[in-house]
Amino acid sequence: MARRALSKEDYDLLLEWQGGACALCRRPPSKVGPLLAVDHHHKSGEIRGLLCGGCNVAIGFLMEDADWLRRAAEYLEWPPSRDCWMGHPRWWPGSPGEAGHDLRRNTDGLE
Repeated sequence: MARRALSKEDYDLLLEWQGGACALCRRPPSKVGPLLAVDHHHKSGEIRGLLCGGCNVAIGFLMEDADWLRRAAEYLEWPPSRDCWMGHPRWWPGSPGEAGHDLRRNTDGLE
């Protein structure tokens, strides 16, 4: 018999507390995979919340390191390329930016 981390009642209560969705991406469980994963701290065992499969895997790749996650957020908000090329971005081939649409500023690339 498989062990359960949470009773159905506790799972349902936590899911309702989270607004019926993944605690990170805020997407509701899908019809294909109706249950969200019960995320827990691997050292202490504390149950943290319910996550979709993608977010659960992402937290695992982050090795549960909040500092790494903060650095990742800073990287996404201001990548090194912006300073390196001093306001003259390079664009991935075939992307909207390459076609002159700078989606970071919602412009057509006109200065």
